[in-house]
Amino acid sequence: MENIMLDIETLGNTTNSAILQVAMVKFDEEGNVGASLSIRIDTEEQLKLGAEKTQSTLDWWQRTNPVLLESLMTENIMSVNQAIMAINRFVGFNDKIWCHATFDLPILGNLYRLAGKRVPWSYKLNRDIRTLVDMACLDLSEYDWVKEKTHDALDDCRFQIKYTTDAIKKIKSWRV
Repeated sequence: MENIMLDIETLGNTTNSAILQVAMVKFDEEGNVGASLSIRIDTEEQLKLGAEKTQSTLDWWQRTNPVLLESLMTENIMSVNQAIMAINRFVGFNDKIWCHATFDLPILGNLYRLAGKRVPWSYKLNRDIRTLVDMACLDLSEYDWVKEKTHDALDDCRFQIKYTTDAIKKIKSWRV
């Protein structure tokens, strides 16, 4: 069983949002990282399948990082089926998927539904980093959000691994 951090970048904030980028990074509870995956998915194809985009999210991207948005929408784009095959090769059914569980995983799962495919992970192994951080009483203001939260999903996975593993270590220290 592996731990995998998931982060996505999207064109909206609902479950039916089109996905720009999916990134996954394998890690252990000490914070060591392993293999990673970063893919950009054809948003026009997703919109044809029924995914949505919102003007407010497009406006946010334009204010936040228009260069990254352009890159995510035009460079090294995979079809939906190519993206799903890449994710399926990366994820094992018994892997723990760590993410913002009310955002990333439902949207990614919706992409699978739109494509008529089965997700390659077990719903029983979804892990929510927001709940973990809250339960560990971790002060996220101690982390460098300006430098490390770039909105490139791969960078964001690595950043999320830092505070997720800090929270895990803190909770485990309470057992002693």
